Amino acid sequence: MSKVKDAVTLAMLLVAIVFSAGLLTLPEYSSAGLDLPGLSSAAPEGETYRPNVTSPPVSSVAPPAVTPEPLYTERDVEMLAKTIWAEARGVPSDAEKAAVAWCALNRLDAGTYGETLAEVLTTPWQFAYYESSPVTPELEALARDVLERWQAEQRGAEGVGRTLPEDYFFFEGDGLRNHFRKTYEKTGATWDWSLPDPYGEAAV
Repeated sequence: MSKVKDAVTLAMLLVAIVFSAGLLTLPEYSSAGLDLPGLSSAAPEGETYRPNVTSPPVSSVAPPAVTPEPLYTERDVEMLAKTIWAEARGVPSDAEKAAVAWCALNRLDAGTYGETLAEVLTTPWQFAYYESSPVTPELEALARDVLERWQAEQRGAEGVGRTLPEDYFFFEGDGLRNHFRKTYEKTGATWDWSLPDPYGEAAV
């Protein structure tokens, strides 16, 4: 029995030596016609062999979403708050205070009253903007709120909570309230505050 094992071991050793010396090779087979993933025929002469497989994606993790740049600045918030203070600080309704800001933004969107909000607010004889006007926390928050709503609208949102339609560009006060108009001429037609109040209080 020991002799048989020795003979088998010797035979295997000889086969290994023959293969390693290149004296015996296996026949070549083509993968053509075989449904074996990852196999392909040898590449044509002079070309690099590439497996016939689709490489998996490098990462399945989605790239982080890019946050768009804001459409307004902190300076815009400050200037708008100062304008609301000068034009509507005595008006009890936040919706009516916000309308001053919307009127300025309507002019900005129209493109004929200034290319920036600062230009719209500082055009002579238009808005009561004064650099010395205070920026109260309440009016700063209101100005920022309107600018956020306006920004959302600029990016395609609907029903953002306007308190003044986009075609109103003028207003004047009577000491208690502001009355907003579409035209410079006083035709008697003023905004009736019929939009839903986003601040939860009826305009008075």
